[in-house]
Amino acid sequence: MELRNQQRSERHQWFNSVGILFGVLFAAGSLLSTGLALRTARDDLRTSRDNLRVAQESQLTDRYAKTLEALASGDTTIRLGAIHAFNRLLADSPRDRAAIAALLTGFVRDHDPADDVKDRDLPVGPTVDLAAALTTVALNPHPVPPLDLHHIRVPNALLDDAHFSNANLRGANLRGAELHHANLNGADLSGTDLRGTRLSSANLRGAKLTCTPLGGTGQSKANSDLTCTKLRGSNLGGADLRGALLCVAYLKNAYLGGAVLSQADLSQANLNGATLEGANLNRAVLSIADLRGADLRGANLNNTALYGADLRGAKLNNTDLRGTALYGADLRGIDLSGTNLKYAILYDASRRGVYERRTNLHGANLRDANLHGTDLSGKALNNADLSGTDLSGANLNRADLRGADLRGADLRGANLTGANLSGVRNSPGKDAIRRIAVTDAATRW
Repeated sequence: MELRNQQRSERHQWFNSVGILFGVLFAAGSLLSTGLALRTARDDLRTSRDNLRVAQESQLTDRYAKTLEALASGDTTIRLGAIHAFNRLLADSPRDRAAIAALLTGFVRDHDPADDVKDRDLPVGPTVDLAAALTTVALNPHPVPPLDLHHIRVPNALLDDAHFSNANLRGANLRGAELHHANLNGADLSGTDLRGTRLSSANLRGAKLTCTPLGGTGQSKANSDLTCTKLRGSNLGGADLRGALLCVAYLKNAYLGGAVLSQADLSQANLNGATLEGANLNRAVLSIADLRGADLRGANLNNTALYGADLRGAKLNNTDLRGTALYGADLRGIDLSGTNLKYAILYDASRRGVYERRTNLHGANLRDANLHGTDLSGKALNNADLSGTDLSGANLNRADLRGADLRGADLRGANLTGANLSGVRNSPGKDAIRRIAVTDAATRW
């Protein structure tokens, strides 16, 4: 009996084991079938995506070809539609962006007024299709190679917020254009006509605005012309503005730190509050310029023309002013400490019948400045800080030095004939001054 029960139990266990085995095999088969189905579905999805991409690329290619054909139409309306279609393609087709940008810039170059049309005969503004093409590439937010727009002639174009970073605008005529907030970082603006252009808050950092050489001739085209240009608050840091015409330009609060402005014409320019720290203004013309509150610390103003300029409140300490023409300049209360004014021209321009205003250094800080050999005849230096200043060989004939601080000043060989030294502070004494400087009976003590 027990043996029979045992055999029955073993048979049950065997059947249970076989059932479990079949269950496991069935589950494995189901999983395998599901995996194969998923793999097939994934392959089908990939194929569908590939087919869709091919279809989209084919559609984009077709759109591009048709748009290109329309752009060559003789009908302005059709060309305008083509330009708007290219604008949409710039967003839809990343692979075609560079080609579209090159195509539209070429369209602008080919359809602006012919070279034989004189500047005075140019239209008031660009044609509607030309303006559309230019605006499309200028306002394109997608990355493309630098735009080539050299020698285009589009005066009075509306290009606010334009993206012209590193663009080639050499020799272009953009006179009177609206370029507020435009990005011209690193752009080549050599020989570009920017007269009357409005560039407020524009970024011209690292831009090149020098004259354009004419290959093999040894001559140059006219320099970049920014006469009467409005550049308020613009960023021109490090810009190459050598020889640029910026007379009467509006540069209030503009940033020109480290800019190269050698031989540039900034006469009558408004540079009120501008930053010119470390700028190179060697031989630049800043006559009658408004430089009130301007930061010129560390700038190179060697042989710069500053006659008649208003420099009240400007920061000029540690500036190179050697040979600079400052006659008629207003320097009241200015900080010229550490400044090199060697051979600077400070005599009154009224002698030459140019300006009636006299150079005014009343209360100026000239501490440790280099004024060796400088002509300061007749200058108002009353209450000026001349401590540690090199005045050796300087011409102080009839200069007003009342109340000036002469602590440690070098007066060797200075011409003090007719000068007013009454009330000077920290003076080495009358006898000591007479031994090293030139005085006469008219020198007042």
